[in-house]
Amino acid sequence: MKNTTPEDQIKRSRMESMNKNGEVISDVKKKPILSYAEVAKKRENIKHRDSKEDSQEMRKSIKEMNPKERYDYFSKDRGKIFRFDVKPWMPTFEIDLLIEKKLRPLTQVWSKTKITDIESKKTWRQASKIMIIATKVLKSYDTRKVDYDGTSVEDVIKVSAALRRTERFDQRIQKMLEQTKSPQKNIKNHAQAYLRKVEKKFKGKVKTIEQVRFFTKSKISTLKKRVAYLNEKKRRDRIRMRFRSKPSLKSLVDTTPLDIEIDKSEIEKYLIDLFSKKDCEVPEPESLLNKWVEYSKNTTSIDEDSKPNFNEEIFNECLKWSRSWKAPGTNKLYMKIFKVLNSCKIFLMEWIKAVYERRCNLTDEDTRGRAFGIFKKGNIDDPKNYRFINVTNSHYKIFMKYLNSVIVDQIEHRIPKEQIANKKGRSCLDGIIINRLIQKKTVHGQQIAQTWLDMQKAYDSLDHKKLLIVLENLGIHRDFIEIIKKAMRCWKFTVINGKETYMNNEKKKKKPTVIHVNRGIYQGDSLSPTLFVCSLIPLSWMLNQQPRINLEDPNTEANVVTTMNDDEVEDEGLYNHLLFMDDIKLFSINAKCLNEMTKICEKYGLEIGLKINPLKSSYSINQGEQAEEPLINFEELSTVYKYLGIYENHKTADEKANLQELYKVVDEKLKLILESPITVGNMIDAINTCLMPKILYVFSHERSELIKRKIYLDMDLRIRKALNTYGVKFQNLSNARIYLPRSRFGLGLKSTETEIDKIQLKNFIHIKYSEVFRKMNETFKMMENDIITIASKYNINMSFEEGIPCINGTIGSEKEAKKKISELVDNFAYKRWAEHYTRKKEFPKFVINNKLICPWLRTLNIEPRKFKTITMTQDDMHPMLNPIFDKESKCVLETNSVKCNHYDNIRHVGSYCEHSVSWRRRRHDNVLHTITNVLLRKLKQKMVDLNNYKKCYKIDDNTELRIDQLNYTSESLVHNKPDIIYETKDKIIIGELAISHYRNLEESAKLKIQRYTVNGTLQLNAPVENLEYSTNFTAVLAKQKGKPVSFYPLICGPFGELDGPRLDHWVAFLDEFNISEKETIKPVIERITRKAAIETEYILFQYIKLKEKKLKENNDEQNDMEL
Repeated sequence: MKNTTPEDQIKRSRMESMNKNGEVISDVKKKPILSYAEVAKKRENIKHRDSKEDSQEMRKSIKEMNPKERYDYFSKDRGKIFRFDVKPWMPTFEIDLLIEKKLRPLTQVWSKTKITDIESKKTWRQASKIMIIATKVLKSYDTRKVDYDGTSVEDVIKVSAALRRTERFDQRIQKMLEQTKSPQKNIKNHAQAYLRKVEKKFKGKVKTIEQVRFFTKSKISTLKKRVAYLNEKKRRDRIRMRFRSKPSLKSLVDTTPLDIEIDKSEIEKYLIDLFSKKDCEVPEPESLLNKWVEYSKNTTSIDEDSKPNFNEEIFNECLKWSRSWKAPGTNKLYMKIFKVLNSCKIFLMEWIKAVYERRCNLTDEDTRGRAFGIFKKGNIDDPKNYRFINVTNSHYKIFMKYLNSVIVDQIEHRIPKEQIANKKGRSCLDGIIINRLIQKKTVHGQQIAQTWLDMQKAYDSLDHKKLLIVLENLGIHRDFIEIIKKAMRCWKFTVINGKETYMNNEKKKKKPTVIHVNRGIYQGDSLSPTLFVCSLIPLSWMLNQQPRINLEDPNTEANVVTTMNDDEVEDEGLYNHLLFMDDIKLFSINAKCLNEMTKICEKYGLEIGLKINPLKSSYSINQGEQAEEPLINFEELSTVYKYLGIYENHKTADEKANLQELYKVVDEKLKLILESPITVGNMIDAINTCLMPKILYVFSHERSELIKRKIYLDMDLRIRKALNTYGVKFQNLSNARIYLPRSRFGLGLKSTETEIDKIQLKNFIHIKYSEVFRKMNETFKMMENDIITIASKYNINMSFEEGIPCINGTIGSEKEAKKKISELVDNFAYKRWAEHYTRKKEFPKFVINNKLICPWLRTLNIEPRKFKTITMTQDDMHPMLNPIFDKESKCVLETNSVKCNHYDNIRHVGSYCEHSVSWRRRRHDNVLHTITNVLLRKLKQKMVDLNNYKKCYKIDDNTELRIDQLNYTSESLVHNKPDIIYETKDKIIIGELAISHYRNLEESAKLKIQRYTVNGTLQLNAPVENLEYSTNFTAVLAKQKGKPVSFYPLICGPFGELDGPRLDHWVAFLDEFNISEKETIKPVIERITRKAAIETEYILFQYIKLKEKKLKENNDEQNDMEL
C-alpha cells in the first residue's frame, strides 16, 4: 500500500463527512475549540488513563505470574544470577516442560552427522541465554537472598539500602541549606519550601531543621555500625556454611580472590611470555623420546573398534559430583541448572555425545576460561609468585571429566608402578613404604645413592607437540587424540583480578588481552593431571633400563637387577625411582650410575620442555664418590629434604625435623580452627578430620614405641592446652570426657595414641592385601610381631594365615578388616575412658549406669562459651555454683526482700528455686515454641514467632493443633491445660512438656501421666504411690469427642538429657505426626534438646551475673566499713 500524504488524509476525512450524493452531512457535530489549559489537562488525563490501563494489563506481580509469564519477564532482564535451592512449592516440572520446548530445536542440532564450529557456537549462545533465563525463573520461586555459599544476606541488603537512603537524604538537606543562601530567588524559595516540607514530616519528633540533621547523622552512625556488625556476622555464617558443606581447613579461610595490586597489562605480558611456544632443547641428535616411540610401536597396538560407546552412567556420575554453585565460565551458566532441569541435562548430554563421537568439535568459546591469580609466597608485586587457575564453562568441565575417566581406563595399565599419582589403588602411603624399604638397603655395606629432582614450572612448560606424540603411542584411541588436539588449539583465557588498565582518557577500561596457552597444561581442566602423568611415562621406561633394586629380597644387602625392557622379566618388586607428578626421586647403587640416571631425566625433560630446578634439587652419595655433571650442579644433602610431605635424610625420615615442623603446623592450625567462628562440634571435627591425619601421615610408619609415646603425649597435651586457651573447655574438665564419644556425653576428640596405633594396624592390613606388595611377604615378615604386639594392647587377637591377617579368628576383605580394627580399637578406648570418667564423679556414674544420652551433642552445634558453661555445670565444677572450695555458698535470689538461702547448685537454681520461676517459665515457653514450629513445618504450615504462638491452628476441616489452650471439656479439673493437643478426624494426641533435673526424669514423667491420665481432680506436685483412679483429662476428652486419646509426657533434662524411656516417648509422639525415624533421632530431637540446654545456660548466665553483682556490693560495703 502506498504511503499517504497529509493532503490525502485531509481529502479522506472530507469524503467520510459526505453522503453518497456528494452532499455534506449537515448534522455532523463540530468539535469545540479548546483553550491551551484545557488541551493540556485533557492530554494529562489521557496519559494518566493510558498508564493506568497499561499498569493493570502489563504490570503484574511476579508472585502472580505463571512460569511462562515469568520467563517472558526475565527474558528482558540483564541482571546477575543469584543462588537458589529447590523448594517443594517450585513448579519444576512445568518449568522443565517450558524450557524443553524452547531447547528442543537446539538439542536436535547435536543429532546431525556433522556440525560446524559456527553452528556449535551459535547453538550454545542461544541455549545459554535460555538456561540463564530459566535459572532466574527458578530463583523467582525462592525469595531468600543468599550468596553463592548459601549464607543469608537479606539483613545486610536491607540495612545497606536504608543507610544509602539516609545518606542521600542527609546530602539533600545539606544541599538545600546551601541553596537557601543563593542570590537567585527561585532557587532559594525552592530550597526553603523543601526544608519546610521536611520539618512538617518530622513534626512531633523534632522542631528545627538542625535537629533533623542531628537525628539523621545519628541514624547514619547507627546504621553504619549495624552494617559492619551484619557484614561480620555474614562472614562468620559463610565460614560455618562452607565448613559444613566441605570440611577442610581451607574452608576456614576467606578464599575469595582479591584484586591483585599489579597492572593487568604487566600480568598479561608475563603470562603471554610464559605460555608462548618455545623450541625444546635437544642436547643430542638422538632423541630419547624417539627410542620410546620405536619401542611402543612394537609393543602397542591400537584397535580402531576399541572405542567405548558413550556411557550415560559415567556422565551422571560426573554431573553428580560437580559443585552446583562453583564459579561459572564465560557463558555465566552454573552447574545447578543441569542438575535441576532434565531438559538442560539432556541438551548437555547430547552435546557431549556429539563431541565424543567426533560429529562436533570443541570451539574456543567452549574452552575459554577466566583466570584468577592466587598468591603463593614471596614478593606480592611479582606476577611469578601467583598461581593462575582457570574457571571454565560448566559444560566444558563435565565433558573433560567424562573424557578423563574414559582415557584413564584405557591407559591405566600403561602408567608405571613407580608413578604414585593419578593411579587407581595407589596412594602416598605406597610411595612412603617403598622409599623407606630402599633407603634401608645397602650396597657392599654402603648407603644407596639418591637424588631428589624438582622440575621448574613443570605444568606451565610442557611442549604440546611432544605430549601428543606420547599420547599417540600409548594406545589411546585416535578420536580422543583429535579431541585433545582441538582442545589444545583452543586453550585461552583472560585475567580477571588484576589492577585495571585504562585508556588515554582515563575513563574507558582497556579490553582484556586473550592469552593463548601454547605450551603447558590448562590449569583448572580435569584432564590436565592425566596428561602430565602421561608425559612422564617414557621417562620411567628409560630409567628402568638402569640397575634396579629387588625389594622382594628381605636381606639388607641390595639385590641389584639390570634388565632391558625387551626382557620378559617379572619386575613388580624392582625399583630405582619414584614419581609423584613432577617430584622425582632416583635411587642407584653408586654415584656414577646415579649421575647417568640424572642425565636421562635432564635430557628427556629438555626434549618435552621441562627443566630441572637446581636450587630445589639435591643428591646424596657415599664418601669417596665423586659427583659429575649434571649432579654437581645440585646441592649435596647435608641435613634433610622434604619428599612426599615428610622430611628425610639419606637413611630414613628425620624425627627431629618432622617433629619441629609438625609442632609448628599443629599450633598454627589449632589457632586457625579455635579462633574461627565455627561451633564446638565443627572445631572437634576439624581437629579429627583435618589436623589428626597430618600427624598420622608423618608418623604412621614409626615403629619405635619410645618415639611414638613422645609424639602422642606431646600432641594430645598441645591440643588439650589449646582447647583451654581458646575457651572451648575449662581446665579441670576430665580428659576422659574429652575423648569419650558424643553418644556418651563426650566431645568425641580423637586420641593421638589410639589413632597412631589404629593407623599402623590398618596400614599393615593394606600392605598385606595390596598388589604392590604381594610378593614382598618375606620383606615384611619382621614387622608382623610388632603389629601383633600393638593389636594385643587392645585385646585384639591378630594372626597371619598365608600372609592374610586373621582378626579374632575372622578373615575378610581389606575393607572389612580395616572396619573391624577400627571398631575393636574404638570400643576398647571407650571402655577405658568410661572407667576413668566414672571413677570419682557422681554425674558420669549416673550417666553411664542409666545410659543417658544428650542428642544435641551429636553435632555440638553450640558456641564455645556456652558449651564451657554447660560442661562445668554438669560436672559440678562451676566456680560460681556451690563450688568445691565454698560448699556453703547460698542462693542470692530473693522476692520482696525474702532471700532464698538454699545451696545454689544447678539442681536448685535450674529446677527448684521459687525465685527463678520466671526464668524457668521462659525456658519452657522457648522450648515449646521450638516444638510448635517443628510440628507446623511438618504440617506444611507457616512457622510463627515467639510472641504469638500460643493459639489454635486450623490445619483443615478435620484437623487442628492447639498450643497451651484451655480444654474442650466443661469438667472442673485441676490439670486441664496441656501444652499440645493435636486433633485429627479419628484420634487426639496430647503432649505435655517438662524440663526436670536429670535425676528426676522418671519421676517427672510419672507425675505428668498421673495428672492427665489417672486423676486430674487433685493438685499433684509429686507422684503419688497407688493413686486412686478418678476423673482425668484424657478420659473426659475421649468420652466427649468419641475418639481415642494418646498422652505423651515430653520430658528432658535441663541440658537436654534423656534416658531410654524418655527418648521412646519423644519418638512415639513425633511418629504421630509421620516424622520418620531418621528425622526424629537426628535433627528434630536434637534441635529441641539443644534449645533446652541453651535456655538453661541463659538461666545460669543471669544468675551468675546477679551473684557477681551482689558479691561486689558486699565487698564494697565491707571496704567502706573498714575505712
